[in-house]
Amino acid sequence: MNKKIISWVLSVILGLVFLMFGAMKFFGEATDEMKTALGVFVYFIAAWEVIAAVMVVVPKTRVIGSIMIGLAMIGALIAHFTVLSIDPTMMGMAVAFLVIAGVLFKMHWKK
Repeated sequence: MNKKIISWVLSVILGLVFLMFGAMKFFGEATDEMKTALGVFVYFIAAWEVIAAVMVVVPKTRVIGSIMIGLAMIGALIAHFTVLSIDPTMMGMAVAFLVIAGVLFKMHWKK
């Protein structure tokens, strides 16, 4: 498959998923455990995810968006190991999205 097509597919997937994640946190779908553990910081995370979702879809900002998503997933992994319960499904998703963000970063990084 063409590199450009793969890049667009991965970008759109990440963009839609993180737009959904951010919207869920903004509109009350964040778990009570998350709100209790992270407090108002949940809204900062939601904004970060929405901004990253938009940036990862726009070709000129795709590298920055992929970095933002990678950082969000590293933060999610740390949060799940420290203050949130360890849910294998959530951990697997975080690792998968971290890998996809890394692939996008590698594909678009200009040396």
